[in-house]
Amino acid sequence: MSDENRYHRQSIRLKSHDYSQMGYYFLTIVVQDHISVFGNIENGIVVYNELGKFVQKCWMEIPSHFPEIKLHQYIIMPNHIHGILQITNNNLVGAYQHTPTAKDIHSVNADIHSVKADIHS
Repeated sequence: MSDENRYHRQSIRLKSHDYSQMGYYFLTIVVQDHISVFGNIENGIVVYNELGKFVQKCWMEIPSHFPEIKLHQYIIMPNHIHGILQITNNNLVGAYQHTPTAKDIHSVNADIHSVKADIHS
């Protein structure tokens, strides 16, 4: 396998699924080029650097920005993040229950984009 295609993956999202709906979502966010920027593993334990601590803070603050999101297990590795989050209120996400305002529209993708934006700023 060439290096160029090594990390290129097809989306595994279901085309027919509305990811703004209530449910549990397992997320993986990978650092570009798989560079270890969040910390190191020492004696089998992840030790966060300042950026890793900031990412953890951003993750933990998701519910304060998006009250319909409940966080479950997560782990921040040196070059990626795994986490399970839950959308708990169908009335606050998507356009199915009412005509949404910009403030009302939330989806897993929008929530994660917000976390990524905080990390990059």
